[in-house]
Amino acid sequence: MEGVLVMGADLNYAETDAEGRFRLDRPELALFFWGSGFLAAARALKAGQDHIDVVLRRAVVLRARA
Repeated sequence: MEGVLVMGADLNYAETDAEGRFRLDRPELALFFWGSGFLAAARALKAGQDHIDVVLRRAVVLRARA
C-alpha cells in the first residue's frame, strides 16, 4: 500500500512506495505505521531483521442517528 507513514521511536520516518516498501535512514527495532482510513499498528523487529510484513486494518466509523 502506498503512502503509509512508517516512523521509528526517535521520529526517524519514511513513507511507503507503490509496492508498500520503505527504507529508514536509521533502522530501528520499534516501528509505527499510519495510513489514512486504517488503524495504526506497531511492530517490534528482531536485531538484524531487515524485512517485515504488516497488514493494516480498515478503521470503522459508526455514526449516531439524528
